[in-house]
Amino acid sequence: MKQFFTTFEELLDHLAETYPDRIAIRFSPDQPDSVLTYGDLQKEVARRKEIFSNLSSSIRMEGADKNPDLSNAALVEPGATVLLTGKTDLNWILNLLGALTAGCMAVLSDPLWKADRVRRDWEKTRGPFYPGALLFYTSGTTDKGKAVVLTQETLLRAAWNGQTMLPCQKEDRLFSVLPLNHVFGFVCAFLWPLTQGAEIDLGTGLRGLMTDPLKYRPSILTCVPTLLGLFLKANVLNPELRVILVGAGPCNEKLIQAVLAKGIHLRFGYGLTETSSGVAISMDDSDPYGFVPCPDTSFRITEEGELLLKTPCMMQGYYNLPEKTAEKLVDGEFHTGDLAKVDENGNIHILGRLKDVIVMPNGEKIFCPEAEDVLQKAMGDSVELALLLVDDQLTLAVREKMQEKKEAAAEHFEEKREAISEKRQERRAAAAEHFEERKEAAKEHLQEQKARVAEKIAKKRESREARRTSPEEAVDDWNANEGLGRKIRKVIYVQEDFPRTATGKLQRYRLQQLVEEMKAARGK
Repeated sequence: MKQFFTTFEELLDHLAETYPDRIAIRFSPDQPDSVLTYGDLQKEVARRKEIFSNLSSSIRMEGADKNPDLSNAALVEPGATVLLTGKTDLNWILNLLGALTAGCMAVLSDPLWKADRVRRDWEKTRGPFYPGALLFYTSGTTDKGKAVVLTQETLLRAAWNGQTMLPCQKEDRLFSVLPLNHVFGFVCAFLWPLTQGAEIDLGTGLRGLMTDPLKYRPSILTCVPTLLGLFLKANVLNPELRVILVGAGPCNEKLIQAVLAKGIHLRFGYGLTETSSGVAISMDDSDPYGFVPCPDTSFRITEEGELLLKTPCMMQGYYNLPEKTAEKLVDGEFHTGDLAKVDENGNIHILGRLKDVIVMPNGEKIFCPEAEDVLQKAMGDSVELALLLVDDQLTLAVREKMQEKKEAAAEHFEEKREAISEKRQERRAAAAEHFEERKEAAKEHLQEQKARVAEKIAKKRESREARRTSPEEAVDDWNANEGLGRKIRKVIYVQEDFPRTATGKLQRYRLQQLVEEMKAARGK
């Protein structure tokens, strides 16, 4: 087969000619006829291409709503921009390929976003038109993320690069369970097997998550650590499975050993949306996090430890954000923001992030400064806090500042002093009771003093509560408004000052080491 193609249409034509009767996509494990051959796929994409090409400018805005074939297209507008919404199922795939072969620019939105939101967001960010390009959103470093412009050629090149490192044969069956609006899922769970004439088995969603693997019986699985853990726990990894490719997050040692114990090869990919997915992959089961660069990918590590990359799979830029693009892409080198080192074998090891982003096991990213700002406002300036990933769980590290401890001790002392004063007043009032003329005055004075003391203490408490809530209460409030992948599972109290640079910036990796040492010392 040709090494790599430059357009999806060129690839589909070649596959239809070479493997016309081979199954390209199976979209239900329960119905034997729920398949598209490579010949069928090419014909259906050509039909969708004609639909997109023939939509006149006057109906582009509403064509998606009136044509049932375009149910996944939230908007088709003048300038041939297509916004794709909803779950990334077979119809989504056909619409995407049809739009791209028609020369449209495809914007891939989150499957959970409703069409109205997609339209509103696009109106705010609409900019230049890139014919045949795909816009993938970065996931989670900010509330909204940035749209990354990728070409068909860079994505196909990324798929080919992965093939040279981890071969997929035309006889293979890959279980595609990842959302295809993310570049890792699109390249590694769809485009990679497609370019090799292999069979793609589409997951049927949550209802089939724990049954699809045993029904499809794939030979390759692409997933994230959270899914891998679920599959292992449910014991649904079929015996035909020969290799699992994991990306988008870290994986704990127990999961790694459990997979290897089943005789399944385990590979980890490293890449970014900006580099059209993977640029490096682990090649040895004994060193799962030692990444070997893909062909024609070069790298260097700066004095600060940041990994910089050059690759033929590089993005065109961040959509309509030239200044952001210039910050990250300098003289053809992409500044990844990742801390890295090179081992004695020349393999890349990722150590963490320069810009505090925690990658959760399910692939979701937590932008720590934004999350910590919300928590800090709830707790006030009386505590230092930082988010960490400990045992694959989002963890809040907390240290109470000395000034707060002093204020709390002073408040406790004042409350105690006022209580003693109150008792003294009670004794004096009792002694004066036999003086009829002073009895009522003493009682009245005592009640007034009690009221003043109570009001003073209440004001102090209200002021303190206004400044902060407890870490546990703040975490409860946070968790009530966040999804499962963003919930804080632990609160750890640290006695030592948080490690910081000379300019006061938190050294998160050193705090992580401190917490790990605390755990080891406690035997937990």
